[in-house]
Amino acid sequence: MLVIFFFSSLFWFGSLSYLSSSWEGNIEQINFLAASLSQLG
Repeated sequence: MLVIFFFSSLFWFGSLSYLSSSWEGNIEQINFLAASLSQLG
C-alpha cells in the first residue's frame, strides 16, 4: 500500500513539474492525469 502511494506521489510530482514548465495548451494532459487518478482510485 505504501509502495503504491510512493510511486503515485512520484508520478504526480513529475507530472506537476512538467505541467508547470509548460502549462498552456495542456488541458488534454490534465484530463489524462485525472483519468489516471480515477483508475488508481
